Amino acid sequence: MAQALTLDHAHTALCIWEAWLETDTETAWTEYRDNRGAVQSRYACLHMAPQIEAVYAALSEEVRDGLCFDWEFVPSMLSYFSFSNFTEYPELVRPAVEIAAEFAGTLSTGQPTPETT
Repeated sequence: MAQALTLDHAHTALCIWEAWLETDTETAWTEYRDNRGAVQSRYACLHMAPQIEAVYAALSEEVRDGLCFDWEFVPSMLSYFSFSNFTEYPELVRPAVEIAAEFAGTLSTGQPTPETT
């Protein structure tokens, strides 16, 4: 059965799409986008949205209050996905709660997220 698309999922998917379009350096996700094409990439954004929302939900309210979801959080989450040729859509590399803990730790220590290294 297909998962229902909520307005929150649509918003997150649009944020992912914007992050992809804004990226001009060669990354795993730009390679995925360039190799799979626009239509497949749009569907990938819809598939990735609930996964990103799960990471966001696992963050403490204190951490969430200090983040800009659209322009900081969503783009940083792209580096936590596997863009393997063996799966139809990208998947988080680890459980959402583990990624949330790592992400919160990078904020508190000032360490860069994987995307910026």
